Amino acid sequence: GQRERVLRGQILRAERERVLRGQILRAEREGTEGADTEGREREGTEGADTEGRERRGIKDPAVGDLDVGGISETLLTGLAGIVTGVKGRIYGQEATELILDTNSDHHRTPEGFQGSQAVAQQSDQWERPRSEFKLVKHLGAGDFGEIWEGLWNNKDKVAIKTFKRANESHFKNEVNALKTLCHKNLIQLYAVCSVGEPVYIVTELMAKGSLLQFLKGNEGPWLTDANFMHIISQVAEGMAHLENKHILHINLGARNVLVGEELLCKIADFGLARILKNDFYLIEKDTSVPIRWTAPEVLTDDRYTAKSDVWSFGIFMYEVFMLGRTPYPGMSNQEVKDKVPSGYRLPKPDDCSPDIYMLMLECWQEEPNRRPSFFDLVEKLTAIQRSLQ
Repeated sequence: GQRERVLRGQILRAERERVLRGQILRAEREGTEGADTEGREREGTEGADTEGRERRGIKDPAVGDLDVGGISETLLTGLAGIVTGVKGRIYGQEATELILDTNSDHHRTPEGFQGSQAVAQQSDQWERPRSEFKLVKHLGAGDFGEIWEGLWNNKDKVAIKTFKRANESHFKNEVNALKTLCHKNLIQLYAVCSVGEPVYIVTELMAKGSLLQFLKGNEGPWLTDANFMHIISQVAEGMAHLENKHILHINLGARNVLVGEELLCKIADFGLARILKNDFYLIEKDTSVPIRWTAPEVLTDDRYTAKSDVWSFGIFMYEVFMLGRTPYPGMSNQEVKDKVPSGYRLPKPDDCSPDIYMLMLECWQEEPNRRPSFFDLVEKLTAIQRSLQ
């Protein structure tokens, strides 16, 4: 039908884009690496709480989990899977999603497949056997799992993020977000291993690691104004792509931006990401939010909108110009929660131009609707960059 043809066209366009950009490793690989028997398949652990977080939980249906289902290889070649529109009522709000009908005779789960029902209902083009991956070097901890440098079939270097089952919902969010996204400033998904524990998300490996550590490292003091502008402009472009897709990141900060060669920057860590279905969504006390990066309307009213990500981007810009220094130095988390909603704003970094600081202040407008969109931010940053040339 028409929907199948439309979906097929969208998938094929996305696949062509990935291939042209060289960001997808070969789907079929010759030979496999034996299971890692050196005790490296360990459970992912949460990093130390250094960002001042509160436990909150999603309770508003205005935002849905990023769940678009797996797209099988047979769907790409012949649309053998049956695509159906399914209506679901979420607190009175109707939502329609395209999913694979796993009850159809045309879509068969491979024999012996034992993925968790909550994570992987069907095998898809991204699912690969655990034996193909080897954890080589521990790089650090993300918000919901550990990050490793690894090898795919003992040959290709990749990044592997491990999750334990306690963080299954964050794994599901991150995988389904990455499956839908293709942009030069967003981390590229290569594969998933959801059979067994810990579960893996396999992505491209960014040579210089997290932007936060990069800024604090040996190269940080040598960065120029032009370098700073290049960094924040790339992140603005990545966030503009999310904005256009109505996706909230909810966890933007230098810690969740990765750096490659020639200062290429890509946004990562989509464990909290949500699709915005209405104007906002409410969060409550069991979801972790980074207080120092979080907009005042979230701290006071638990309301998160696209403009709340814009606030976080303003804090991100401050981090960059302060070479990774933690925002609101000398203040406790409680002081931040008290003072920011009352109007306190971070001072201008010494190495930051007045134009950029004015942009930060625009991102920190108390009224969310008065903050610029990411599209606007990209335009303004481009104009500032041209004026510096």
